[in-house]
Amino acid sequence: MSILSGIWFLSLLCVRNHGKGLLGSFAHHVRRAYLPALSFALMGFGVILYQSEPYIDHSPAKIYGSGVGGTQTTVVMDSPYAEGNPNLTLISTQLDTDIEASRSRLKSTAVYQLKNSSGKPQECILQMNPGYIIDRITANGEKVSFTDKKNDHEQMKDIIVSLPAEKEIRLEVRYKGYPKIWSETRKQLSGYKIERDYVELNGIHLRPVINASAEGAGVTGEITLPAELLLISSGQPAQVIHENEGGTKTWRIDDPGGSVSLFAGDYIKRELSGGGTPIYFYYSAKHAKQMEKLGIQQILEDTITYCTKRFGPLSHTEAEPLSILETAGHMFGGGSSGNLNIINESHFSEDGYINSHSGATIADSISTEIIQTWWLQGAMVMDAENSDWTNGGLSVYAAYRIAKEMYGEDYAREHHVEEWKKAWNSMNHNFYVRHPEYADILPEKYIADLQVEFSTIRTHAGMALKIYRAAQLIGGDKMDAVLTGLYQNGGTEHPPFITWHDFLNACGLTEEELNIDEAI
Repeated sequence: MSILSGIWFLSLLCVRNHGKGLLGSFAHHVRRAYLPALSFALMGFGVILYQSEPYIDHSPAKIYGSGVGGTQTTVVMDSPYAEGNPNLTLISTQLDTDIEASRSRLKSTAVYQLKNSSGKPQECILQMNPGYIIDRITANGEKVSFTDKKNDHEQMKDIIVSLPAEKEIRLEVRYKGYPKIWSETRKQLSGYKIERDYVELNGIHLRPVINASAEGAGVTGEITLPAELLLISSGQPAQVIHENEGGTKTWRIDDPGGSVSLFAGDYIKRELSGGGTPIYFYYSAKHAKQMEKLGIQQILEDTITYCTKRFGPLSHTEAEPLSILETAGHMFGGGSSGNLNIINESHFSEDGYINSHSGATIADSISTEIIQTWWLQGAMVMDAENSDWTNGGLSVYAAYRIAKEMYGEDYAREHHVEEWKKAWNSMNHNFYVRHPEYADILPEKYIADLQVEFSTIRTHAGMALKIYRAAQLIGGDKMDAVLTGLYQNGGTEHPPFITWHDFLNACGLTEEELNIDEAI
């Protein structure tokens, strides 16, 4: 807007005067010096705004491997994480964080207890969100030099720190700022947030991550927030330790796993039954009526009951219970972080997000998200030789079995199998799948988007159809027994991962027998 306004003011210099040509009119108007001055000032300011982009980082775009259809999706990029320094061991991390929600900022101090086994000065790398600025770094109370590389990449930047030769080091890092949005998601404005009524932070978006060996190194700390926000943390449930003047509360967090995630909002807490151990559901008070109308609690409890009976209980305890969490709409889809199962708020609206790969109804979509907890945290599913074999396909198939058990075969086939078929046929009928030679002339970014879409279809709808075909051959009840055995006993070829070959061997089938066309 600033640049366009500058151009408009510049155009006023060319308004034609009676009896004068274009150049004469320009010469006449340019004597009003404020017009060109204002024009160039606005255009210059617009360029500065564009270059600085205060809310979006400057990570370069990453292009995925070329190819569409049946080809595997590969990402052409180096690991975003610095290699660990073998001479440094991280013992613990402690945070003292003040989240200023009204200003969308935080001020924080991270204290790292390190062991330096080399007996020599060391260089280590801290990685953090590009929106944060380091105020000061000390090692054992003494200031140390550091360099902010300002090399935005994959939602982070690198800070190079010089450490002393001492064996035990107390590294204290003071920083402040706000989390910038990753340039890859600028179109959706999707990213970690600090807002007046909602906070979502984890990993490098909460604290600097240090490139040191960190086996068993947990994160503890104190988080200060506006009093009206309820804090939910991975690990042990966050506890209020004191209330402060100015309308804030300080919470104690403790995540023994070290990958702490924080969420805060106007949450309502509900305990869910069916899992054998405490399971909690947190959702926004703004959505209380629609949660009740849609019967979300019943959907969650039915899914939890089925998975617990079919596969077995999860390993969560009262100290670190499973928490199912509604998150804000700018973070798409779902996922998990430690003992938190995260589902985007769009899944819970009457006209909300429905992933056709997972079913045709809101209940199907939510059920699939919950089932993935069993096949992601309870059992590890991966095969280096078959990237389509993931927890996604198993979860989608299990959602079908729940629907069949509750509503019958006709309902389950219509709302699940037919949806998988539509997604699979849609991919195979895509013009660039049928004519891959034309894909070579498309922009790489467009090919990357197609790859992501097709990869999701193959791992969810495609793999669910293969499992469904296997069940047709060996029987649905036997397939249930196969999945139960794999979940409880783990893999055989590469423990603890359950591979595609483990599944085929448990079914007594070959790859050639699982023809998707036969399943549909």
